[in-house]
Amino acid sequence: MVEQISTRISKDRLWVSSKPFFLEKRVVLGDFQSKNGLEVKISGTEDKLLSRVSTDSIINSSWCMKYSDSENLGWYAFDDIEGIQPGDLKKSEANVLVVGQSFGRGSSREHAQLALKGAGIKFIVAKSSERIFRENCRNYGIYILPFGSLASSKLVSGEIIELEEIISHYDKLSQDIYRAGGLLRYTKARLEGYVRLPFVDTPIRPMTIAEKIVAKNTRVNGIGEDGVYAVKPGDVVLAKTNKKFAYELQTIVSQQGLEDTFGDFAPINPQNTWLFEDHLALMPPDVPVTVRHRDAQRAFAEKYNIPEYRAGRDGVEGICHTVMLEKHVLPGELVLGNDSHTCELGALNTLAVGKGASEFAAALITGDIPLEVPETIRIKLHGKLSEGVTSKDLMLSILSRRDIGGDLIASNRVMQFGGDALEELDFDDQTVLTNMAIEGQAFTGIIEPNKKLFEFVMDKHGLKRDEVESLLVYPDENAEYFDTINIDLDSIKKMVALPGDTQNAVQIDTLKETSVEFAYIGSCTGGKLKDLREVAKVLNGRTVSPGVEMQIQASSKSVMEQAKAEGLIEIFVSAGAKVISQGCGNCMGATEEAKSRVANAITSTNRSFKERMGKHTKAYLASPDVVAASAVAGIICAPNDLPQIKLLSAA
Repeated sequence: MVEQISTRISKDRLWVSSKPFFLEKRVVLGDFQSKNGLEVKISGTEDKLLSRVSTDSIINSSWCMKYSDSENLGWYAFDDIEGIQPGDLKKSEANVLVVGQSFGRGSSREHAQLALKGAGIKFIVAKSSERIFRENCRNYGIYILPFGSLASSKLVSGEIIELEEIISHYDKLSQDIYRAGGLLRYTKARLEGYVRLPFVDTPIRPMTIAEKIVAKNTRVNGIGEDGVYAVKPGDVVLAKTNKKFAYELQTIVSQQGLEDTFGDFAPINPQNTWLFEDHLALMPPDVPVTVRHRDAQRAFAEKYNIPEYRAGRDGVEGICHTVMLEKHVLPGELVLGNDSHTCELGALNTLAVGKGASEFAAALITGDIPLEVPETIRIKLHGKLSEGVTSKDLMLSILSRRDIGGDLIASNRVMQFGGDALEELDFDDQTVLTNMAIEGQAFTGIIEPNKKLFEFVMDKHGLKRDEVESLLVYPDENAEYFDTINIDLDSIKKMVALPGDTQNAVQIDTLKETSVEFAYIGSCTGGKLKDLREVAKVLNGRTVSPGVEMQIQASSKSVMEQAKAEGLIEIFVSAGAKVISQGCGNCMGATEEAKSRVANAITSTNRSFKERMGKHTKAYLASPDVVAASAVAGIICAPNDLPQIKLLSAA
């Protein structure tokens, strides 16, 4: 028997030195603890394992802002989970992590992989894991094995196992990436001519919107020739990106990977790439975390001639998704974003794919990304939302359906929104649907062509109607879908998502009298012009409750300028709200106040994971008008619950 001194690859064999680390839940629901595996048999542990663990729980965003190295991040892995202290995972000396369902949901930040590697984890046995997390693990050489497989049982039991057995359930491209030691090493080998591109021979077939865009952008031979007749779900390709963008918290990780692989100078092509200083925009400009990330990204941008949106005296141009929506992305494109909410751009009839820092770094060199063609769920919207009901209520309702919220049928599938209701649903509302598709663990969200989409592209990008029409991608009439869901908008009620999981939304009536101390309107999801107009209607003639701190934010400078022109900002200030500059921050706890704020928060953002808005803040998600009404009342309520007053026009 081989001496088990470490986990390593040697002559294509892997050894495990210690018992696995089981991430378990206690009998009391929602009260969690970990256990260093005393029982190494995997059978019988399924119901005990902790499920729906987000990347925010793997490593809190506060540590992501402070560190970008595996050694430090590894010390704080899982320290947000009750029962786990800093260093517990690392001190366990476990190489194998055993987890439940939907592991790694949420953010695309590769700090999660750095934390796991720093803690010594090289293998994850999961009942299921989410796409971006799974891809990031592959790109770092962390192996994810399906629960109950022969390979995972052998691994957990400490048996010797061949490398090929470990990776046998992966597609051929992923196997090649693992053999190369990660995506950037694979990219280098590709440039040196040591690897072949994936081959696609799917015959002509009816296709969805996503499938058509992938087929058009599939690499065929080298980097110059693109496009195949058709693709089908399960095909694995290298797909050319038309536009790509990243932000400072992620770019620093991309830089590290490029330097480790290519040295001082990487063969980067900056075409159609933008960098943003938006995620730390609400942090003081002179604190170490802000200085370090901005200095690093600015040096990187200058070195490789990459256009930037820098922070200035009056904030940043806007949140990256909003700016890309307003200024750069066009229908029919394949867009890579270094953020899980890149899917918002699907409102433009684009295939917008959230990826991690390694994939952004590799795409800077090759211009393409590894992609497995996903299945598509078609969501057909009919009717009209009732008075006072918003697209946020609609999306929270969709995410909390039993099939999507419980059975996770949208996981790694495209949510394609269509139906006659789109013709009258404001474009700002449509962006909420695509932005929050990732909260259903979807591959992305995408909108079928409609009147409001035409109007937005013509207005923002100065195109004529026939020019827009030439860009749009329509699904084939007899395209195949994993499922088709019909939703009557008339049936949607006012909804609020509970703290901990965006998919745990309930009708607002069940939460009335719940106190709030912090109200936030903003982010890429809730800071659009339509949102601010709705908030002004609620706040006009009213004042924020004395016990509530309220902050309001536009998602971009252009939205802020229009809000000022319409008198909305004056209404907010008169009501006692604080108007803050545009940029990310509150939604991920990237503010100085988040460290010490103790509050129930009501917010119009898109994610309510535990401690995401600060260690002592519980986030309830709601539509902007509900956030405004709750700020006035001091308790969660709808605008109709407030005493009626004679209001002046808000616009």
